[in-house]
Amino acid sequence: MDSHPDERPAKRFRHQSYKASLKEVHLPSALQQTKFDHEVADNDSHFHGALLQWQELNLAPAFLKFARDADPLSASMPLLLHNWKEVVELWLEALGKSDDEGLKALLDLFQKLAHDLRTTLSPEYPRVLKRLLRLFPRSLSPEALTALLATVSALFKYVLVPSADAELLEQAWCAFRDVLPQCHPEVQRAAAEVWGATLRRLKVSLREDCVRLLAASADDGLGDACAWIFVTACKRA
Repeated sequence: MDSHPDERPAKRFRHQSYKASLKEVHLPSALQQTKFDHEVADNDSHFHGALLQWQELNLAPAFLKFARDADPLSASMPLLLHNWKEVVELWLEALGKSDDEGLKALLDLFQKLAHDLRTTLSPEYPRVLKRLLRLFPRSLSPEALTALLATVSALFKYVLVPSADAELLEQAWCAFRDVLPQCHPEVQRAAAEVWGATLRRLKVSLREDCVRLLAASADDGLGDACAWIFVTACKRA
């Protein structure tokens, strides 16, 4: 049998562990989060434009049902403003039934919805945050986890930060504090990046309140997560 000493062996596929894949998950940059695929006309919305695009890309059953129901309710910006509560209700229902693939579309769509509606979402903010937090302990794919980070960040940016409400801030941190111990350490680190970005966006008075909340939680088994929050806030400065 002829030998070929000069031939290099073919590279074998190297399986990446779930833990290793989580290490590569980070909150998208502020530029990435505010970069949309297209401009929209005055009567259109980023939400509806993205809804149409995702219908061509995603076949997850929960998402497709949401898309069918939400499409006529959001075909124009005036319609979206009139029907936003029903759209949010449909979104929450779909989120509870969605698999990992469907989550990618649903989470991306909520980022667009938050951008379009901003503080209009305030009445539903606590319920939306609670449902999003339920996803963190799940074994999500890196892509879905990245989308989740960006979605919570958008919710904070467009609703929590403009509210300048110390009570809402404390409620948000307490809800996160209760969920983080249930999460993989790398998920805790990734979630800390959301809070680091939010800390920088807060007005000075609320920023001081936030620092006090974080410092009080550092001894509750969340020392590493709190440290990551401060590291991220400094990195993004």
